Amino acid sequence: MPALAERMRLSAFLVRFLLCEAAFGPYGGYASVPSASVGELLGQLRQVPLPPMRWPTDPTHHYVGPGVVVMLCDPGDGDVEVYIGSRHRAALRPYRTPGFVWDSFSG
Repeated sequence: MPALAERMRLSAFLVRFLLCEAAFGPYGGYASVPSASVGELLGQLRQVPLPPMRWPTDPTHHYVGPGVVVMLCDPGDGDVEVYIGSRHRAALRPYRTPGFVWDSFSG
């Protein structure tokens, strides 16, 4: 299989990599929900203006808000995986009830 050309420059990839790490903790949450359920959550955030990543699914988008990073992974089956992370538990308070039930949430 031939190698795929990357969609972004190395600097943009590294920014996305750091956003992935930020979305995984130390405080945060995870949910696998229908894609129509994330509208309320995304309404509070701004999408990062970079091309989507190919990991962990293609496409993976990042969103940011005050003190939080959200990673939205779309495996293409109608559901999306939502990861939210923050360095401070208090920053997660507005996202406790985003219109769906978190599978795990430490905020």
